[in-house]
Amino acid sequence: MCLSQNNFCLYFTDSGPFCHSSLENKIGSVYMIDLSAMTMKPLLHGGLAMPSGICLSLDEKILYVSETCVNRVLRIVLTEDGGFHHNTFY
Repeated sequence: MCLSQNNFCLYFTDSGPFCHSSLENKIGSVYMIDLSAMTMKPLLHGGLAMPSGICLSLDEKILYVSETCVNRVLRIVLTEDGGFHHNTFY
């Protein structure tokens, strides 16, 4: 979990129930909670094999998420208008 100082948002991963996310059962997700509006939105909903670590770049424009079961790091670029796009970073 990480907190943005710039836009007052909390980012976190959800791997699903304990030991249910795997290569065969990719149910992990990444979410954002806007603490000022008290709303939650999925950034990547399902399709991830055990997302675990998460951090923001120093300028808070890029969110990095580790996907443990496939040994990769995803990069989610956050745009000024609240949108985002993602790709594999590693």
